[in-house]
Amino acid sequence: MRKIILMFVLLVSCSALFAQKVKVKKGIILVDKNKVAKIEKNKGIYKVSDLDGKVLFSAEAASKTIKGNPTNDLWLRFTGTNGNIREIERTNTSFTFSGEKIITRNLVVGPAAFLSASGIDTSLINDFFSKTDTSISDKIDSQYAAIKERHDKEDKIAEELKLKIDKNGNISLGKKIVGKIKRKEKENGSISFTYYTIVNLNSFIVASTKFPSDRNLTSILKGCKVKTYDKKEHIVNEKCSSDRVEEDKLANRIVKMLYANGYDLETASENYHSEKKKEYEEAYNKAVNNSVNIFDVEGYILDKKGEKIEGTISILYENIQAKMNPNSGMADLTNYGGIVNVKNSKGKVKSYKAKNGVVVFAGDQVFVGARGVGDGGLGNNSGTEVGLLGASQFFEVAYETNAGYILHHPKNPQYYYIMLKGNKKAYYLGEEGFLGKKPKEKIEKLFNEAVNCSALNFTDYDTLSKEGMIKILDDYTEKCSK
Repeated sequence: MRKIILMFVLLVSCSALFAQKVKVKKGIILVDKNKVAKIEKNKGIYKVSDLDGKVLFSAEAASKTIKGNPTNDLWLRFTGTNGNIREIERTNTSFTFSGEKIITRNLVVGPAAFLSASGIDTSLINDFFSKTDTSISDKIDSQYAAIKERHDKEDKIAEELKLKIDKNGNISLGKKIVGKIKRKEKENGSISFTYYTIVNLNSFIVASTKFPSDRNLTSILKGCKVKTYDKKEHIVNEKCSSDRVEEDKLANRIVKMLYANGYDLETASENYHSEKKKEYEEAYNKAVNNSVNIFDVEGYILDKKGEKIEGTISILYENIQAKMNPNSGMADLTNYGGIVNVKNSKGKVKSYKAKNGVVVFAGDQVFVGARGVGDGGLGNNSGTEVGLLGASQFFEVAYETNAGYILHHPKNPQYYYIMLKGNKKAYYLGEEGFLGKKPKEKIEKLFNEAVNCSALNFTDYDTLSKEGMIKILDDYTEKCSK
């Protein structure tokens, strides 16, 4: 309903806009075929009078400010007989090259709707010219003033550096050539563009831009976007002025802008690689901090023989490069979480596999090696998710008795497993399955296999919570272990 009402309002507005037909015939303005005023052109200025010849005001379709600053825009400027100037945006946007049509169409609609089929609204004219409003020109002039201020600063820096471009496009500081600006014209659809590329002596691209080759399609105010090697965009308010690169104002302005903004051609590639290295290090450190990996934590391990080996502990559960670039698409068959690295005081690193029954003490965390059973839907690569052969992982100990452990995988800490000491399998007794929710019969079968004790009845336990799993292990320790 709202859309219908909006459409109706638009239709009514358009109907009002075009309800009165305006024409000029032999210097007479006709509204709906009624003669209402006279119009006379003199050097682009249109003088509007009543039918008796009394001047009412003058008007022009302006594309320059009062100070003469040009734009690619077009607006209306009226001057009253009292000398007051009023500038307004065009109300009627119908395409035409005729200044006369632009003005007369706007005399029947909008804030300067002085004319109608019934005649001239003199009270509206008097009210309209009771004040001066040159806000459109003022805004554009202020933009030019800001551009000039920026250009003056750039020119001063260029003068201090003795910056110049020769006829071959070589960029030099004094007598030292530091780079080159290249120009190339290329068709892009129906428009021809001039491409500018600024390189240093190592052919490293410092900046680039494209600009319509037809100078009538360009505007100093709009300028062109220059992209620099650090992926930033800079507006250069200038137009191509010559086919000779050394005389081209745009080419020179681009180079001046670069140096004024700290883009030294001689150090650009070094800065780029330095920044890239910094970005990489920041991204790497962020990925490391957001990972569940264990990195260089003081601790020790007990190997399969029970020997204690001290050092700094590292266990990789996630591929850091993949976390930095998840869309890389690179295959990685590494068994993350299946190996612990121990670095001794001399910096020598030795690796131990989870499948060999290693126990890891890293800070205040304890990990044991085990192969997950029944956890195909969790996606932590702890066993059935990898394949039929399985892949042992280091699980973190959440609870321990002398008979076994309650474990969780660092990648899925919300899911708990039970593993009895002397067994290499950790059983997940939750609902998440490879193809959806596991049926209770499947969970019960896993429960019986995990504890293998007739004194424990599956229906007596909650296998979905940490507390429930701890209860199972406590009861097993009390009733089933020797």
